[in-house]
Amino acid sequence: MPTYLHIDLNCFFASVEQQANPFLRGKPIGIVADPTGRYVRRGVLATASYPAKAKGVKSGMPAFQAKQLCPEIILIGGDGDKYEYISNCFNNIVRRYSDDVTQFSIDEAYMEVDSVRHLLGSPTTIAHNIKQAMREELGTCITCSIGIGPNRILAKLASDLQKPDGLVEITHENKFEVLRSVPLDALAGIGPKTRAHLEALGIVDFDDLYKADDLFLKNAFGVWGINLKRVAQGHESGFFRYTHNQQKSIGHSRTVNANMETLEQLKPLLKRLSSKVGQRARKHGLVGQTVHVQLKYWDFEHWGMQRKLGFGINDDSAIYKEALGLLVTHRQPTKPVRLVGVSISDTREDVQGDLFDYTKQSHDRMDALDRMRARYGKRTFI
Repeated sequence: MPTYLHIDLNCFFASVEQQANPFLRGKPIGIVADPTGRYVRRGVLATASYPAKAKGVKSGMPAFQAKQLCPEIILIGGDGDKYEYISNCFNNIVRRYSDDVTQFSIDEAYMEVDSVRHLLGSPTTIAHNIKQAMREELGTCITCSIGIGPNRILAKLASDLQKPDGLVEITHENKFEVLRSVPLDALAGIGPKTRAHLEALGIVDFDDLYKADDLFLKNAFGVWGINLKRVAQGHESGFFRYTHNQQKSIGHSRTVNANMETLEQLKPLLKRLSSKVGQRARKHGLVGQTVHVQLKYWDFEHWGMQRKLGFGINDDSAIYKEALGLLVTHRQPTKPVRLVGVSISDTREDVQGDLFDYTKQSHDRMDALDRMRARYGKRTFI
């Protein structure tokens, strides 16, 4: 049976700033989503230190409200490059202990350790060694909570139970006892809205969810209702699973040097990425039936949106048109962007006799452009 560790860096952005600046240690600080530092007091908090949280300050809170709750709070414009560097160092540390590591976000990672027990000891020993390595290499201010569990969803729950600098193990023997002690939305994949929906149906805890009728849950939530029940039984839900179609995707992304804030700034990069996706798809003789756009904002929050087309495309302009439409309709226009990604999925073989929305002339034009780019450079005619 596999055993997973979930390593969660505590108040990551704030901890990095406190490690870098001894003056900030032990004080209430808030990291504001303003990379320029010019509008800190008008920004939104990406995170706060534990002394600030003790006064009621929370992530996502406007800076002026944080000041009202905690007048002594020190507001800092965040440094994305610094956080990314420390995150990479963290990733390098955990990869020494297992080849099976997934960095789930900038400040958390999952690792499977059952396969290395014979070399590195028990999961608890491995967890203590990771903590020690972090103290020695990243500094004593950057702590982590580590959860150990028989699957990723329970490992994550375990890491949430003791903060900061915690270490908790959930086993098959104690998992039901732990689940009975936490609210429904304590588990990944069950948010406040799902919890409210469950409670409206009379399901107020994991015991209720465990006993709920499968058909009742499926009628209320669709297939996801069955996943919810599996969570209540201590199993890993579909939350972490990638579908076959998601694996059959072609995509490109780009991290930008300066944060982009306007649609006009984003358009040229979106067009270049769409072109690269189209070129790769044509090279492999594929079309995609779903277009995805991904953004990573300054505070490392991820945003993604997709559109199923009902037909396949690999034309640069068609991919760009769909990607731009998603961006115009759904993105948060006030948040600076650090990374842009475009991809197509639900891929299938390109059959020219079945071109749906684009014509053979378009196909021939793209082939000609690909030949010119191959000869004169990839940026030609973008």
